[in-house]
Amino acid sequence: MKETKTDALTGSSKAGQKGYRMKAKARELHPNATTLVGSTPVALSGDRYEVEIPGDRNNPPTRKAVRGATQAELKALFQQGHPDIEEFEL
Repeated sequence: MKETKTDALTGSSKAGQKGYRMKAKARELHPNATTLVGSTPVALSGDRYEVEIPGDRNNPPTRKAVRGATQAELKALFQQGHPDIEEFEL
């Protein structure tokens, strides 16, 4: 009999479901690895971070937020053969 894990918050069963994440070695080497999804930059780690863009004589310095990639975006990258994304059992 296969053991089924149940999410304590939603009560949903996760047996056999897959998740996607950045490989540990790649995350260690490149914690802020970013790719474009459409025209939007997303962090492969799934964690949000901010980038400071230095100013010049015409523009003040600014900060831009880079959102973490969603599971759907990570899945699409995995299916496209991205070398730093792996699939795992939930």
